[in-house]
Amino acid sequence: MSDIIEKKHKPSLNFMGYKNVIRDMKELSKGFKMLLLVGGIVLIFFGFFSIDVYKEEAGFIVPDNLKYMVGSHFAPFKQYINAFLHGSPLGEAGTTIALASTILYSINGFAAFTGLFAVAMIVSGKTSQFFWGLINAILFASFALVAGNIGDFLGQSMLVLGAPLGWYLFNFVYKEGHARTIRDLDKWWLRLACVLGALVVIVGLCFGWYYLIPAAYEGIFKLEYTIPDTQHFFDGVANGIAMFGYFMQLGFISEQFWIWEFINIFKILMYSPVGMGDQYVITIIIQYIVWTALSGYGLYKLQLIPIYEMLKAKRKIQST
Repeated sequence: MSDIIEKKHKPSLNFMGYKNVIRDMKELSKGFKMLLLVGGIVLIFFGFFSIDVYKEEAGFIVPDNLKYMVGSHFAPFKQYINAFLHGSPLGEAGTTIALASTILYSINGFAAFTGLFAVAMIVSGKTSQFFWGLINAILFASFALVAGNIGDFLGQSMLVLGAPLGWYLFNFVYKEGHARTIRDLDKWWLRLACVLGALVVIVGLCFGWYYLIPAAYEGIFKLEYTIPDTQHFFDGVANGIAMFGYFMQLGFISEQFWIWEFINIFKILMYSPVGMGDQYVITIIIQYIVWTALSGYGLYKLQLIPIYEMLKAKRKIQST
């Protein structure tokens, strides 16, 4: 009888914080809730609405059964006809590749939507950040695959594999305590060494990703890597820096928000015409603009305010 009672009252495992999803949402401030609502509506809308439309090109004949897609602002139509006539990073032109590319490409609005929740929960220190982060990584990896950003695909795949580790550390090692910070080091040269060491590691990771991406692409698809140099550069650098940021997140180090703020701005450029030419993705650009605001709040809360308070305390001591 006692065994039955013990089993009955034994708490179940809240894996990835899925049980806290509703509670964590309710605990967000009104400003956060409004930002998520408006941002979510905008992202999903632009996931299916294309500002640019497909226009017929010389030398590429659009079949009669696809004529209705020409000039349409419905984003999946534009993606389908592009892939049907020109192919995609998944393979050569054709019906099968066009359909697969359209389905995966259309995921980007939902991926961006779940990403908003993930960043909001990270900034707020909520357990459900891992639940939303896992969903976002799965969806975003699928989209990155068809967008041709193989680095993003591999990086998000690694996040999927590492999500359970992050959840375990957060709940059973750190136990939602205060984040670590380099400012806790008592020697200035130790803090400087950490920053310089971080820069060396980041540069190494960027180079590693830059050379890994073409090899991974050719290994996965058995096709020649023909992604433009600019897109390749952005893909490699973004993933090198993001990987370091993820290591900092696993270490529960608050300086991670400097990394996230930089990477969000960098990825705005990556998915804009600067990085992808006329294949830019408006939903992902909007996502990273919102993420920049959210991570900026985390940077302000966990870095700028403590630094200001520390400097204020030092001035007060010096004045007395």
